Amino acid sequence: MPKRRYGSIQEDITQRRRRAYAACTECRRRKRKCDGQRPCSSCHGYGYRCNYDAGAAATDSAAAGVEGEGKDNGSDTVAGPGHSLAKPESERSFRVTDDLPAGSSANADGALPTEFLVSKQKGRFVSAHSAVALPHLVGAGLGAAVPPRLHSFAWNLGTRTERPWTINNKLSSIMTLEAIWSLISIYFETIHPMFPFLCQTTFFARISRHWHELESQPNFAAVVALTAALGSYFTAPSHPMESALIEYSFSILDQGLSTMISLVDLDSVAGWILRTVFLRLTTRPTMSCLASQTAIHMAEVLSLHRDISGRGGINGSPRKALFSEEERETRGRHYWVARCLNCLISIDYGLTPVKMSRSTCPEPKHSSKTHMQHLMSLAQIASASETETEEGPNSQVLSGQIAQLQAIPCTSPTVCLFTSEVCLSLLRRYIAASLRPSLASSRGCAAILKKGLESIRGLWHAGQLWWNLLSVPFQTVCVVVHFDTDIFVGLLAQAMESLQWISEQLNTHLAEEALNTARQLVKLSMESTETKAKLKHAALGDSRQVTSDSWPSLDPLLDFEVWPLGLDFAYEDT
Repeated sequence: MPKRRYGSIQEDITQRRRRAYAACTECRRRKRKCDGQRPCSSCHGYGYRCNYDAGAAATDSAAAGVEGEGKDNGSDTVAGPGHSLAKPESERSFRVTDDLPAGSSANADGALPTEFLVSKQKGRFVSAHSAVALPHLVGAGLGAAVPPRLHSFAWNLGTRTERPWTINNKLSSIMTLEAIWSLISIYFETIHPMFPFLCQTTFFARISRHWHELESQPNFAAVVALTAALGSYFTAPSHPMESALIEYSFSILDQGLSTMISLVDLDSVAGWILRTVFLRLTTRPTMSCLASQTAIHMAEVLSLHRDISGRGGINGSPRKALFSEEERETRGRHYWVARCLNCLISIDYGLTPVKMSRSTCPEPKHSSKTHMQHLMSLAQIASASETETEEGPNSQVLSGQIAQLQAIPCTSPTVCLFTSEVCLSLLRRYIAASLRPSLASSRGCAAILKKGLESIRGLWHAGQLWWNLLSVPFQTVCVVVHFDTDIFVGLLAQAMESLQWISEQLNTHLAEEALNTARQLVKLSMESTETKAKLKHAALGDSRQVTSDSWPSLDPLLDFEVWPLGLDFAYEDT
């Protein structure tokens, strides 16, 4: 395979490296870089005994200075837990080693590591059973002084060069910085509260710092363009350069799947999350589902689903945390938004959400300014219904999930709308399984759907054109005419009115198509009701008029109302 080049990324790492004040004995003897830790990263990674001469030993303050300087350089290569599988996750130690080669041979007990993170800069997560890890593990097991690095040796035949990548134009040539800021501000006002994975302050600071060299970070450039495009979507009228922003960002993300335009990083995950939202808003369901699956798989590549918060080293030596608290929080937000979005979109389309093995990522911190907690609750309920479906639909379980939905507070019209969407997905389970919800569940669903229908006009006037503004009233009509009970039929007028109103506002083919289909279903339901009424009327024939308050009785003595309360039926006690 041709040698991979990462250009500015490697140069950036080199520029930010810091030399320790003193090197350990092994690093000086082998002429290797030493970070001054106890043990240092090099000895820690290769299992050498790390010693310092009395005159050259690094002081604790010097070591702390080096560690602090290297905090943000992102060049640390880290390897996963080095203890045996029998140890609980919380007791496993993480290894921090030099960038090349990555990984480590064995822990203090001689056990091989069970998993690796190739490097913090590359963000690669590789299991020990991977073909990429095999040469390193074999070399380390044979006692090699320098085991083969974690690298995709013999991955293919190497008969073809890797596809070149290109960015045809600059984002600054498409739109000014002021226009970008304006559109992104709209994004943070509308989309961010429901899908809060970006930090607005940090995001704006990065844009200001790198605007004139944005293409040196292609993934980040795609994220900037997509947030602006989504801000344009939620603006009336939309920006005339919206399509150019989409073309620019999609081109970068597409090349990221087949070229080395950039390493997979958090910006890659963010780009595919944003792409998922835009596709869900604008195009066919398959495309948004595939985009959401790509986002969650990229999160897996970066090991965002794992709790990378451990400390420790060989023989319990204290080490710095692999990621700062802010970094762990950012990783968690990206993972949970990608997971929730994949869950909601997949289940809405009837696909199985991507299941992550050994997911240990803690929930991100909740904020009163966002709806992250509600989003996670909705995704949890929706995914639970998917699990139950694999074992066969259970009316009692579905009733419990509807009760959980009712417990979610509708703190905003957006939350009400998305809650209604999940409620409809549960009702579709009933329909597919030929089941009917209980009276309590029916009332709960009706209350949820009513709130969702009431939120449509407010969201429209606020410029928040979510996809479910049309789907919630349409599917509510479908559910109502199917169950055809008094509780659900009570929603029919409001659902049809909302559907007709939003269709008139949108004035699109899809809206008109949905309205016409709903009208046909209501008409069919009316015809079915009329047919049943005629059959019942015919069954009465020429009988005299019978009212519900005058029930005939063959013998008045048989009416229970006139029997004495203390009547003994002569039943024997058993």
